[in-house]
Amino acid sequence: MSDKPVLITMIKKSLDDIIDVPFADGYTMRRYAKGDRDMWIALYDRLDEYYHVTPKDFDESYGDDRDEIGKYVYFLMHEGKEIGTVANWPEPDMNGQKTGRVHWLGVEDGHRGKHLGAAMLSFILQDMKQQGCTQSILGTMNRRVAALNLYFKFGFEAIVYTDQWSAIDDQSEAWSALKDTMPKEYQGMINI
Repeated sequence: MSDKPVLITMIKKSLDDIIDVPFADGYTMRRYAKGDRDMWIALYDRLDEYYHVTPKDFDESYGDDRDEIGKYVYFLMHEGKEIGTVANWPEPDMNGQKTGRVHWLGVEDGHRGKHLGAAMLSFILQDMKQQGCTQSILGTMNRRVAALNLYFKFGFEAIVYTDQWSAIDDQSEAWSALKDTMPKEYQGMINI
């Protein structure tokens, strides 16, 4: 596998078969509220080893309509503290289907190992379905093997796709390099 982190894209072509994963005791979700911008930036910066998030990144990803952001961005809470985040970001329709993007999913290190990423993914996919989405896409780094395994488990498949978040460069090569390293049950989901 290349040492270079490459943003790769995945698609879940149907939201009819979402795995239901409950949150561990003591964990809840809350929506983004006005005034959360700087806290979100600091939180996500702690969560992502590959990307240093900036206020400009936040503004380019989410815009400046704080009421609109509150419809899509969530925090994972534990004992009154934000320890994770995920978004159901609206995506332009793909092939005539209303599509949501799983965006900026992450959980603090000290809370990992409790299936919180799976619970958040289940939560956000159900949120997409309730908002009328019929499919979902996401971008992740080729180096995030645990995340890739989670996404494959939930029925996401590899695609080569370009949009404002996902450059086409290196995706095919990254997927080809990953294919043989993934568990056999997921290798068939990489048809690039």
